[in-house]
Amino acid sequence: MSHAYNQAVQLLEDARLGADAASKASALQSLRELVVHAHPQELMPALLPEILELRLQPESALRRVLPDVIDGVLQVLPTLDSLLQCLMCLTGLLADPVAAVVRRAAQSAHPLFRAALVRVALTPLDAEPALQAQVWEAARAMPAGLAAGARSASTDAARVSCLRGLESAALLLSAERLPAVPGLSPAPAALPASHAVLTRAGLAQEADAAAREVAAVVRTCDAAPGPMAEAALRAAGALATQRPHFMPRLVPALLSVAARQATMVGETATTSGDGGTAATTESGTPTARDDGKSVTLPPATRKALTAALAQVRRCTHPLAAAWARKVDRALADLAGGGGTQDGAGEACVVAGGRDGAAASKPSQSAPGRPAEDPRPPPAKRPCTEDRATEPAGPALPVESPRADGAELATRVDELVARGDSAGLAALYASLDAESAAELVLARLHPPGGAPASLAADGAPLPAWQEDLLRRMAAPGNASAVVPPPVTDASRQPARSAAPSPSPLVAGATAATPTPPLPAGTAG
Repeated sequence: MSHAYNQAVQLLEDARLGADAASKASALQSLRELVVHAHPQELMPALLPEILELRLQPESALRRVLPDVIDGVLQVLPTLDSLLQCLMCLTGLLADPVAAVVRRAAQSAHPLFRAALVRVALTPLDAEPALQAQVWEAARAMPAGLAAGARSASTDAARVSCLRGLESAALLLSAERLPAVPGLSPAPAALPASHAVLTRAGLAQEADAAAREVAAVVRTCDAAPGPMAEAALRAAGALATQRPHFMPRLVPALLSVAARQATMVGETATTSGDGGTAATTESGTPTARDDGKSVTLPPATRKALTAALAQVRRCTHPLAAAWARKVDRALADLAGGGGTQDGAGEACVVAGGRDGAAASKPSQSAPGRPAEDPRPPPAKRPCTEDRATEPAGPALPVESPRADGAELATRVDELVARGDSAGLAALYASLDAESAAELVLARLHPPGGAPASLAADGAPLPAWQEDLLRRMAAPGNASAVVPPPVTDASRQPARSAAPSPSPLVAGATAATPTPPLPAGTAG
């Protein structure tokens, strides 16, 4: 045995049997330097399992050093075997009863999860398939461990670290390409088309599960406001805008928090009109009322909620446009909720109109202080007043459901003109029943004239329409399981056995008129 090996074994024994926690942690730090930096190729394969077993030691100071060891393994020896051992160790650390250990483990979770994904994806299919499967099964447990830590860790710092790791996992699993990882992949790479362990559908399911966990944390923000709530709201806004197909998961959670907001309470207990009471803690943070209803969030959390909704509203993806009306309403309600309104000016800017017209941001200066700009602010439409209480004046045009359907139809026409089958399928899957009905009405009764004529029976469809139909009929697509509405017209005998295309693609078919029926044919 070499001198380095003997020295490492002695340090390992000191880490196990030291006199106190400080001496054990010091021995482990010295062992990490020797194994990871000085002699990694010689010592790590033999001693890594023994080092990672120190997570069973009762001293939390010793367990906090193990993520540093794992970070070093990723730099010098990211083999399948070493990754499997590190994944099992770190998953156990995420469930540690000490919050400081959980926080440190969560900080190393994303680099380890990313390395495991890239290593499994880029390993040749015929090289150790059983070990690849074991590594990926261990990696799949990582987001669940982060979600559990985000819910139950004993400190806000640990919960926030777990939530950030969960957000990073959702982004990684839903990315189009594999990221670059030093020592594994020098540049982003595509996922192999056929892989023994990883599939695009499987990664999408894992990403959706992570996004669902983020949404679950967001829904509890008003129950426990604070740094964790602010981090959850920021994560939801960023995740929804970077991955718009997660909007059906995340935007309803943000809207539910905004909808549950009540009038800002004072610094002392206040009795509400329905008999409930709201109180604040000694720090001034509102607490839950005794009738079970929520109260207004603290200013910092309220500002984070407004910023998250504003991010969604500024997104230009077709899926974001489907949520524009509800987000505008929520932003207007937040801006008019009374009390301290941090972020209310941003709500006014974004909610100023569905067409994106923005009013000027109101001054944020406190009462009694001179405004930074002595010039009078430009005239703007008030966004903090209830429309029912506006003074009498010239009648404003009232938007009807038909106008919403026409807007959706226009958006569909733009996607059709580009042949964007993915965008059409995503837009159709995001529509609720009301919006889908408005779109159908707009197609049946367009404001400019008669609806578009259908293609002749048996006419071939363009390639992008075939791709759209395949996407809509794919398993797991919500649009594939929604039955068509039953109307009086649908009960009448059909003139032709050929199925009618979806309202989404009716305007894209060839403008060939249907041939008239022969004379004497029954209608």
